[in-house]
Amino acid sequence: MQNYKTLFFLLKKTERINFYFFVFFVLIGMVLETLSVGLIIPILTQIVNPSLVLQYESIINILELLSPINILNYFNLTKITLSQQSNIIISMFFIFTIFFIFKFVYMFFLESFYVYGVYKNIGNKLFSIYLKQPIIFHYSNNSSDL
Repeated sequence: MQNYKTLFFLLKKTERINFYFFVFFVLIGMVLETLSVGLIIPILTQIVNPSLVLQYESIINILELLSPINILNYFNLTKITLSQQSNIIISMFFIFTIFFIFKFVYMFFLESFYVYGVYKNIGNKLFSIYLKQPIIFHYSNNSSDL
């Protein structure tokens, strides 16, 4: 626990605040990943037994609302008509893909902007501390031990 406090002390005030945002967004990323992986079983169930999902009217309405084919038809970009089962399968794949892509893009940018920024700032702090040391310090200490 002491190591975490020391590490947290090395961060700037804005980095400390951004740390809490980082943790919050990582939790959101975990939820998105759980949702994307959790959609695999309903997709396989729909492919194996298509009549099972047709029993639930509310699920059908949500999936038809989020269907990319219906969205394109709504904006008059295409006039594709599919069976209800095909439309549901396409909707599930679409939702799975959106969750999966959003999670990876989201986490990539979050990690690159925050984590590598902190890494750079701590490295710069350490480098400036070593540069400000007197020459005797460098003569008496081996550079591999620093």
